[in-house]
Amino acid sequence: MLFWGGCRLSSPDITLLLQKAESGDLEAGQQAFDAVYEQLRQLARFQQFQSSKDATLNATALVNEAWIKISDGSKRNWQNQQHFFAVAARAMRQILVDAARSRQALKRGGNWVSVESGQTMEDVDGLSAEAAAELLALHETLERLRLTHPRQERVVELHFFGGLSFAEIGELMDVSLSTVRRDWELAKLWLHQVLTEGSE
Repeated sequence: MLFWGGCRLSSPDITLLLQKAESGDLEAGQQAFDAVYEQLRQLARFQQFQSSKDATLNATALVNEAWIKISDGSKRNWQNQQHFFAVAARAMRQILVDAARSRQALKRGGNWVSVESGQTMEDVDGLSAEAAAELLALHETLERLRLTHPRQERVVELHFFGGLSFAEIGELMDVSLSTVRRDWELAKLWLHQVLTEGSE
């Protein structure tokens, strides 16, 4: 259940709104955004915390950018609330990765990058160079994991970036709770080993 503005909204209610919005119902789209906005902000703050100990992108801006990505007209056939937040987590991860790449590009290239990309240092100033490097290292390592163990990579993304519980991930991926926990532990060990070796 999701609480919003004193109203009690269940997952099917949100799923129905998302499905209507996907069919072009603008009012349903606004209602869906209003219904999930606070949870998206919590997810954005979680993403920021995971990405950097410094402030990164403004949580409101991150939510708005993620919503634009989510409501881009693609047919997603929303299954439930967990499916929505999984897509939101991936969108926010990509936005943060893009910000990290911009931060590093601006650092390397100077003002010509700013002119070419249309971005200024202020746009990504909240993301330190160190945090940008760490975020990109994690992202690239996860992409490597996806090539050999896609389910483990998905579990990490849903739990680490999306904040979904192991039970929610199991339901979303249609696997057992023990499988999700095993994938999480194996992925953590592998990520730690690769990231540690890369920093030596």
